[in-house]
Amino acid sequence: MASARCAAGLVSFKGCYSVHTQLRANPGRSSSSLAPVKSGSRSRRKGDALPRLASRGAVCVVTTDLEGDGDTQSPASTVSSSAENVAVKFSANRKRAGEATSSIKSKSPVKASLVKTERHGMEAGTDVVQAYGQMLRNKKIGDIVKLLKKLKDDDALDQLVPSIQYKHFFDVCRKCRPIPLKEAIQFTEACELYDKRMFTQLVGLCKASGRLEEAFKLPRLMKKMGMKPDTVMYTSIITACAAKGDSNHAFEMFATMKEENVRPNEYTFTALMHACCQEMRGLKRSSAADLTVERRLKYLVDRACSALETMTVFGVKPDIVAYNTLLDACRHAGDIERAFGYWEELERLGLEPTAISYGTIMSLCGDAGEHLLGLRFYEEFKQRASDRGTKELYTCAIHMCSKEGDYDFAYATFQDMLGARVKPDGLVFAALMDVAARSAVGAEKAFELLREMERVEVPPTVEVFAVLMGVCARKGLPDRAAELYESMKEAKLAPTEDVFNSLMNAYGKSFQVTRAVAVLEAMKKAKVAPSQVTYGTLIHAAATTDDTEHVLQLFQQMRHEGVVPTEALCDMVLLAVLRRIRTGVNNNGGLPSASVWVPKAVQVYRDCIMAGVRPKPKTLNKVLACLRRTRFSAPPGTPGGAPGLMGGGVPQPMAGGQHEVPHFGAPHLRPSDSMGG
Repeated sequence: MASARCAAGLVSFKGCYSVHTQLRANPGRSSSSLAPVKSGSRSRRKGDALPRLASRGAVCVVTTDLEGDGDTQSPASTVSSSAENVAVKFSANRKRAGEATSSIKSKSPVKASLVKTERHGMEAGTDVVQAYGQMLRNKKIGDIVKLLKKLKDDDALDQLVPSIQYKHFFDVCRKCRPIPLKEAIQFTEACELYDKRMFTQLVGLCKASGRLEEAFKLPRLMKKMGMKPDTVMYTSIITACAAKGDSNHAFEMFATMKEENVRPNEYTFTALMHACCQEMRGLKRSSAADLTVERRLKYLVDRACSALETMTVFGVKPDIVAYNTLLDACRHAGDIERAFGYWEELERLGLEPTAISYGTIMSLCGDAGEHLLGLRFYEEFKQRASDRGTKELYTCAIHMCSKEGDYDFAYATFQDMLGARVKPDGLVFAALMDVAARSAVGAEKAFELLREMERVEVPPTVEVFAVLMGVCARKGLPDRAAELYESMKEAKLAPTEDVFNSLMNAYGKSFQVTRAVAVLEAMKKAKVAPSQVTYGTLIHAAATTDDTEHVLQLFQQMRHEGVVPTEALCDMVLLAVLRRIRTGVNNNGGLPSASVWVPKAVQVYRDCIMAGVRPKPKTLNKVLACLRRTRFSAPPGTPGGAPGLMGGGVPQPMAGGQHEVPHFGAPHLRPSDSMGG
């Protein structure tokens, strides 16, 4: 029996439950020369453990010294005398096999061995492992949790847990739709692996499923399972908050981290700063530039900067990544002075700016209109930076050349990009085409760059088509813009709002309002939502042709679709109505034109006020100019009666044939003071 135990190898149920059988591969070797398998060995990972042994049809046998006296107790009794077929034959009764496994768990020291036996049955634990693998392949996550709970109730987790690879399990969960987050958390509780890395995997699963609130509960679950959340765990949650742009919860988790006396590191503080940057980026994308957004942006940049000050309190030295994140926060807030202060500070600390540092400060200069200063930073980057530039850095430099119309410098930057072996994309070529169209080389150079794209094997993108169609709009080439639109559809590229707006602008500048409106219908059919820019383009095209009826129709359609007008758009509509009133005055004496158009001008002004537009004095002057053109009197509510701005009556005639104009807080102006009379 002792030789059989040595031949089979030692199994550690306390560790990784490794199993190794050497008799089959080495039938001529003596049993004493066969070494036992260590816990965590390579053979377990390759599958030479319990599952693989049973998959060959072997009956696995457990022998154990229960009393520690050297005598092996076994529920089987037949032992072959042949060295090649040394085995201890067990009963196929799985209940007795389970009892033997339970006995092994309850005794110490443990001596166990698994050897090859007759091919007429399977050991109970192997069936469980095979069932788990089948469930995982079929993405039956709920069934796996039920299996684990059943094994836990039966005190038989030993049969499955050693074969579980939780990373593979979580990868399968990520592929499920919807992601079974609840079952994944139950899996973590049930399998009792007590590995903190499982919880960082769970945090990533919470972020992927969009249920970040579940990640906030994981530290409590760790404590419940007897583990203490560490820096990595809290930093993972803060990083997940940063990815969602949730700075409030990120700083709340940081406060909890301090209460638990968990020391943060540089990654923790960088994640806090990044959370502020992501929220600022979301505010700039989704909201108009009003006072509330400006205050929030200032608050977030102050919050990000406070994280840098807190680093020194904990004795954490800031690195270049932290300063890059702060520069990005200043860029989103438009705080160029504070950004230059941090730039000087990182140089004073001896930190070397990277390509990301230069790209961020250049983008900030471009947003602030300091294009020449941004290009000087680019020249400094070429002289000082040790690493090669990024695609974003070169694109930013080319964009700033478009404001100056310097195509030569832009193309030289493009050559620098190729020399650094940074592959350009459609955005780079779109920026280069825009510079060519605005410079002296002309629009044809922009179209020649399409051949350059073919040379470097960059396929045209939607951004490239949008820029080229914008070039056609500026040059008055609507037919060429339409050809580009058809080419884009042939390339199976989905048109964006910029593409449709450029095509509308091309038609509008060629006085083809009907075709421009047809583009709006195609835009809706493509399920692209029109914006303020879209309707502004159409209204401007209609106003250019003095089609005031169409201008008001488009304005009402815009309001009906929930698009909020801007102050510039309101001013554009009022100007079109005022021109129509003046044309009527000059041609017809004013009576029919004023009676029809003055109420419409007032209604447009009302709609804009109700939409939250804060009109400037020039907009109010246009309304007053429309009212001063009224040369009739009608009772309130009668056809042609022009209502007052605040909903009360019409302008009443005064002595001498003049009309009384309501006072709205603006100085009294003559009609000639507004829009040139």
